[in-house]
Amino acid sequence: MILFVILFCLVIACLVWLTLLPFWLVPVYIVMSVFTFIVYGIDKYKAKKDKVRVPESTLHIYEVLGGWLGAVFAQAFFRHKTLKQPFRKWFLLTISVNILCVVVLALLPVLTNFNR
Repeated sequence: MILFVILFCLVIACLVWLTLLPFWLVPVYIVMSVFTFIVYGIDKYKAKKDKVRVPESTLHIYEVLGGWLGAVFAQAFFRHKTLKQPFRKWFLLTISVNILCVVVLALLPVLTNFNR
């Protein structure tokens, strides 16, 4: 999964460089990934201390908004949310939705000028 993240980042960088994606997408991914990484760490800490946890739906919202890159690293670093099957299914769905949104964003200029 880490290799997939690296490949995704390289593709995003190339698409931004080719001006097929807006530059603002890069800082959004960075900020959301760092934020999501921190929230995963907080959730892991709360899980160990048996305190009120971060709702899984909140984690998924952060992931779909671009934080899935940080979530992948957080899962590996904290060894958190790596085996729970319903969570993994939704996690992979959030990645798919995010990538689909990026593809649509990249194709938007082509799609809007299709019949001109």
